[in-house]
Amino acid sequence: MRSLNATVPKIRQYVRWSEVPVHWSRDDHPEHIPDGYYAMVVCPVIHGYEFSKCLMDGGSSLNIMYVETLTKLGLTKTQLRHSAVTFYGVVPGRQAKSLGSITLKVAFGSEENYREEPITFEVVPFKSTYHVIFGRLAFHSFHARPCYIYNQLKMPGPDGIIIVYGSFRKAKECKDREATFAEA
Repeated sequence: MRSLNATVPKIRQYVRWSEVPVHWSRDDHPEHIPDGYYAMVVCPVIHGYEFSKCLMDGGSSLNIMYVETLTKLGLTKTQLRHSAVTFYGVVPGRQAKSLGSITLKVAFGSEENYREEPITFEVVPFKSTYHVIFGRLAFHSFHARPCYIYNQLKMPGPDGIIIVYGSFRKAKECKDREATFAEA
């Protein structure tokens, strides 16, 4: 008797958008790069609303939404799905529990060339200067490639590459205000 544990298709299966090359060159270099290290703070459209303080965190395994952002979207905690997620590192020295999760449409780009994907967020009950934090799951959904030096994000779009520009100024503002939230 033989048992079959897995099957693999004979034809290689490619992920969506993998046919579009994304690369960086000197042409992408901004006019000025300030000294220091800056987070990538971007302005996507979430559930039809534009937000200006969204952190792209390629080191995070979760997409996080703060309960205040949920409220700004006109949504309530009753619309969340149950989530047993507990995580560490968002509030120094403390664990945090998700209030629940919610999947919302997120869009990057311009009216001429944009991508919209469903992104699932864990909603957390504390304050932050950011509206949301996008983790690796969002990078994967958009097939996005960051360049933290240039403070830019590139992703394939229906009409070519979408370039999302981070804001050095907003990154500094958020960093300064985030320290105040952490102390509180």
